[in-house]
Amino acid sequence: MIICGQEFEFSALNANDLDRMDAAQQRMQAASDRESKRAHTGTADILRGQCRLMMGYFDELLGEGASERLGLDGNNFGACVRVTNAIKEEIVRRVFLVRLRTNEEVKRERVAKITGEGGGGDKTVKRQPVVKKIKVGPNDPCPCGSGKKYKKCCRDKDLAAERGQNNA
Repeated sequence: MIICGQEFEFSALNANDLDRMDAAQQRMQAASDRESKRAHTGTADILRGQCRLMMGYFDELLGEGASERLGLDGNNFGACVRVTNAIKEEIVRRVFLVRLRTNEEVKRERVAKITGEGGGGDKTVKRQPVVKKIKVGPNDPCPCGSGKKYKKCCRDKDLAAERGQNNA
C-alpha cells in the first residue's frame, strides 16, 4: 500500500493485515482512554498526546518506523490527520476495485427452445430442405422446351405425379 508516497507492506485485501489493523485500533483506543485521564498542561499538550497515539497506531499497522518515514514528529496533528485520511482513501480504493467471487457457479436459464439438436443419434428423422419449385402457369410456355403451352403439354403428367406423392 502506498501512503503519502511511501510504500508499506499492508493490504486491505489480506485478512491477516485486517486483523492487525483491528488489534492496533483496539490498543489505540485503550491508550486514548489512558491519555484522556492524564493531566494536560494545555491544548498543545493534548494535540501532542493525540499525535503520539496516532504515530503508535501507524507504527503498529504499517511497520516499525512508519511514522518517521511519513515525516511525523509528534507535533503536527494536521499531518497525522492527513496520513489517516490517506490510509482510509487507499483502503476504500482497493476494496472498491475488487469484485468478490463466490464458489457458486453462475446459474443460467435456457430461454430458447430446443429445435433439433443432434444429427439423428436420438432416432429422429432428419428433415430435408424444402426445394421451392418454379410455379408454371397454365398459359406459360412448357418448361420441357417443346414450345407448347404448359396446359397442352406436361401439366397432366405433373398433376398425376403430385397426386401420387401425396397419396404415398
